[in-house]
Amino acid sequence: MFKKIFAVWRRESLLNQALECTEKMFELAAENFRLAICGLTENLDTKKANIYMTDREINDCEKSVRRKVLEHLTINPKQDLSSSLILITVVKDLERIGDYEKNIVELSYHHPKTLPRNVYTTELIEISKCLTDILIDAKRIFMEADLEKAKSYYAYYREVTQKTDGITEKILEEKKISVREAVVAALFSRYLKRISAHLANILSTIINPFHLVGYGPDQQKGEEIE
Repeated sequence: MFKKIFAVWRRESLLNQALECTEKMFELAAENFRLAICGLTENLDTKKANIYMTDREINDCEKSVRRKVLEHLTINPKQDLSSSLILITVVKDLERIGDYEKNIVELSYHHPKTLPRNVYTTELIEISKCLTDILIDAKRIFMEADLEKAKSYYAYYREVTQKTDGITEKILEEKKISVREAVVAALFSRYLKRISAHLANILSTIINPFHLVGYGPDQQKGEEIE
């Protein structure tokens, strides 16, 4: 459905501009995530990468989308209401992903060396690689309403939740790593979980009708994204 609606929106100035801003947000969020992960795991100089400037662009794009959608609905209050609300929901999740990416960057400032490899960080780095691929593909999935990919990646979100929760619980019982390493791993785990959750929110707009956005594909269970 989205694909056909967006094709119509391309012919309307305000909505076309809103879509272009949304696409840009997907691209900026994917690039900032890659840089943030490199900053933490490989000691990349994230200050030179202008992550904060890029995050301001993400915020500006969100404001622009909301303004343009509102202007459109003011002129056409009954036209494309559901799709307009979904677009606003998606850009909010992208903005929140940007905030967690900044949290990862800030974590790297408190751990200026290359992240030490242990049983926890090794698994978290693998999760971050998968999330990088999903973020890169997310724009296409959303714009093309790729239902199968959305369901596949949503299933991975559930896996990420289980893994990160498990890592956090194990760290609480850990006695062989330093306090700093434990804190960094626990926070890294938490930030990846939250980014994954916001991605799942975005994907749920493809899987479910608007009133079930933010819930899993099994409508009977009504599993809320945490």
